Amino acid sequence: MKASLKNFYEFNPYQYDTIKKSENQDNGERHIIMERYYRAAFSMIPGLGSVRMGKIVEHFGSATIAWNNDLKEVPSLSTQMVQKISLAKKEICPESLAAELEKKLIRVLMVEEDEYPKLLKEIYAPPMIIYIKGTLNQISKSIAIVGARKCSTYGKRVTEKISEELAEAGVTVVSGGARGIDTFAHQGALKKGNTVAVLGSGLDVIYPPENRDLFSKIVEKGALISEYPPGTPPLAGNFPARNRLISGFCDGVLVVEAAEKSGSLITANLALEQNRDIFAVPGNIFSETSCGANRLIQQGAKLVLSGRDVLEEIKIFQPQFEKNSRELFTEIEKKVLSILKEDEPMLLEVIGQASELEWSEISLLIFELEMKGYVKNEGLQGYIRIVAM
Repeated sequence: MKASLKNFYEFNPYQYDTIKKSENQDNGERHIIMERYYRAAFSMIPGLGSVRMGKIVEHFGSATIAWNNDLKEVPSLSTQMVQKISLAKKEICPESLAAELEKKLIRVLMVEEDEYPKLLKEIYAPPMIIYIKGTLNQISKSIAIVGARKCSTYGKRVTEKISEELAEAGVTVVSGGARGIDTFAHQGALKKGNTVAVLGSGLDVIYPPENRDLFSKIVEKGALISEYPPGTPPLAGNFPARNRLISGFCDGVLVVEAAEKSGSLITANLALEQNRDIFAVPGNIFSETSCGANRLIQQGAKLVLSGRDVLEEIKIFQPQFEKNSRELFTEIEKKVLSILKEDEPMLLEVIGQASELEWSEISLLIFELEMKGYVKNEGLQGYIRIVAM
C-alpha cells in the first residue's frame, strides 16, 4: 500500500460523493479538493501533529486513502496513537468539516501546492496544511515584526513607522496578531500595503478579542493563517510552534521591544536556525522591554533606525527614501536640516540653539527625522544629515 507522496493525485478516490463539488472540475482538481479536506480532518486529531501526519500521507500516498485504511501499517505510529486516531475518526466527518470551512470562508492549502509560501516549505517539518482566511498575495519579500505585548509609546511609534515604510516598498509585513508590537505592525502595514497575521489558534477564534476589527481589515488586504483547525483555542503551547511559522514565512525578523526572556527572542532564535536575517531596533538601556533587542544588536543583529535599513539589507531600492526635494519637508524641518552638516556631527544642544527651538521640540524633531531616514545618530558626537538639501 505504500506510495510516493508526489502521487497523491493518482489514487482511486474513496467516498468522493460525500464532498459535494462542481461536476465540471476535472479529476485532478477533485482529488486535490478531497485531499485538502481529509488532511484537515487528520489535523483535528489532538496530538497527531504535522510530522506524524506526514508519515501517514507518505505511507499511503494520500490522506484520503489513509483515512479509510488501518493505520497499524504505519511503522512510526505507536499502538496508542493508532487507537487514538481510530476513535477520533468516528467523531470527525470530512464532509461536515468541508462545509464548515467553506461557510467560514477558510481555505486549506497543502504544502505541495504552488500557493504555499515558498520560504515556509524550507523549514524543518513544515505544516502539511495551513488554513487561510483572506488572500496570500504574490509575495516577493516579507519581514516579520515582533516585540513586547506591553510596549512603550516609543515602541508603538517605531513599529508603525517602519511597518508602513516596508509595506509602501512592497514588503509583506508578518506578525502574530497579538497585543502590543504585533498589533501596531499590522496597523502600520495596512496604511500602505498588505500584511499577514499568523495565529496560535483556529482562524474562527478571535484572540485577542479586541483585535476583531483589525483581523477583518487584514482579511480584506492580506491574510490570516494558522496551522490549527477551526475551534482551536489560543493555548499557551500553541505559540512556540506558531513562532516558527512567523520566522519561517519571512526573509528576516525585526525585533522592536523585547525582554531578555520573551517569545520575541524565541522567534529570533528560530529565525537564526532557519538562516533568516535578524534585525533589531535599539531601545532605552534602562527599560526591561529593550534589553532583548539591545542584546541582539550586541550579538550581531542589524541595527535598524528606519525601514530603509531593512530594505537595504534585503536589497530593495525604494526611490522615496532617496528623494531630496525640499517639498518633502515642513518649514521647521527644512530649517533644522539646513543647520545640520553631512560630515560634521552636531550635538542636540547646538542644533537647538541654532534653530532657536526648545529642548523638547528639537529632541522630538530630530527623532522623527532620524526615523524617516534623513538624520543619522553618530553616538556621543551628535547627528549628521544624510539627505541632500
